[in-house]
Amino acid sequence: MGTGRKAILGIIAVALIAAGGFNQKGMNEIRREVGLTRVDPLENAPPLLAFSTVALGGFRGLIANYLWMRANRLQLEGRYFEMVQLSDWITRLQPNFTQVWKHLAWNMAYNISRNFRSDRDRWLWVQSGIQLLRDQAIPLNPNQPVLYEELAWIFHDKMGKKIDDAHFYFKELWAREFNRHVMQYPSLDNLINPQTEAEKASAAYIREYHKLDPVFMKEVDEKYGPLDWRITDSHAIYWAALGLKRCPDKSIVLKRAIWQSMKAVLDRGRLIISPLSDTLEYGPNLWVADKVDKIMLELIEETPERAEYVRRAHRNFLEDATYYFYTHNRQEEAMEYYKRLAELYPDFVEKGVGLSDYVVARVVTFADLNPNRARLVVEGYLETFFYYTALMEDDLAQGNLAMATQIHQRYNEKVADRIQEIGLPTIRELSIQKASEIIRGEVPRFNENMILSLKSRMPDFAELAGEIEPADTEDPDPDSSGTGSRESDGTSAGVNPVPDP
Repeated sequence: MGTGRKAILGIIAVALIAAGGFNQKGMNEIRREVGLTRVDPLENAPPLLAFSTVALGGFRGLIANYLWMRANRLQLEGRYFEMVQLSDWITRLQPNFTQVWKHLAWNMAYNISRNFRSDRDRWLWVQSGIQLLRDQAIPLNPNQPVLYEELAWIFHDKMGKKIDDAHFYFKELWAREFNRHVMQYPSLDNLINPQTEAEKASAAYIREYHKLDPVFMKEVDEKYGPLDWRITDSHAIYWAALGLKRCPDKSIVLKRAIWQSMKAVLDRGRLIISPLSDTLEYGPNLWVADKVDKIMLELIEETPERAEYVRRAHRNFLEDATYYFYTHNRQEEAMEYYKRLAELYPDFVEKGVGLSDYVVARVVTFADLNPNRARLVVEGYLETFFYYTALMEDDLAQGNLAMATQIHQRYNEKVADRIQEIGLPTIRELSIQKASEIIRGEVPRFNENMILSLKSRMPDFAELAGEIEPADTEDPDPDSSGTGSRESDGTSAGVNPVPDP
């Protein structure tokens, strides 16, 4: 073959390749429209890789395996951003390989994030893991329950629990964001059918950025809630429930994720953003208790092979529910759960032990009759009593005062024969000390606004703190142990005063 002919053939080959490259984008669009492929062409990849993935076709898996090994080496070398780029190419080459998606998201949220000291940097990697599953993996694989489970687990475990030093930072970012876009409206109906410009903007943000459907949010809220969408575990429930809807044959895996997240909502699913200090306070969401009970009992029936494990979790739930209702001053509901606990798990409830004795025993034991430990526990409940009084959370305040009173009484009864030696001061005396510490600024939880709130809501707080002389009153009952309580004096406080000695 002559040199001239070779040159002509070379020019023709280059022209054909160029023409093919020119038409490739249009061909890809046609293939995508008619459903011939679910794999998008690589973007920003080196030319050799981009060409190879098109030319080799069935060898895409081999290319993905090579990139996977390369990504692992980059991670070991600490070259995380390069690793993420390779990971993006891997998932584009093998979009239906769900274990790759799961591993990459878990790796970003759990492993890589821990290599950074800054809370913000850690959050960026956790967020990347969420977005990888939520924005890419699930839309490409909507019927793969493992992806929903992994996404729910990041919300429940990585963000909801305390396994990361930055967990408070994660929670606060999430809570404040959803406080702006969801909690400002009376109900989710404002996002389902937005009317104002603000509602439309929030609805668009929830749908487009967080990939949440307000209609399904309402379904989840009605079935498993009421939920506070500022809490990360509420989102764990949402994604597990969506997976359950799309993958009903895998219900056990996803139901487990739901009940674990619901139990977390019971424990810490109520958010109080203090208007006095702008701090976030997490407490139990007692409105979900009956639904947690129901779903756990259903799971016991549906999974006999794991029934014993779920029963242990159910017993713990009943114990916690009893305690939570008691400390929220909801004695009737506390008694209902206590009776169920005794009925279903009699080996864990001592016969003849009343509700208050049982609740106190969960908090402190008096086997060693240690006055220092007993006093610390009582003072802790008194401090919390003052804290929730300032925040106008009166049920919580009175529940904590009741706990302080009960523990105080049980301890002094135990040491009655040595009361002068190791007995505790009266509840009022301990309250005076705690109120004085608050006034002096020795308790970090209380700022000036909270102290003003206490003074306005508790007529005797300034007296307790020693700021004013006590009013003339009749002599207190000398036989009182400090465990009783006075009725409210009818002021606007709405909080029972600390009992007299």
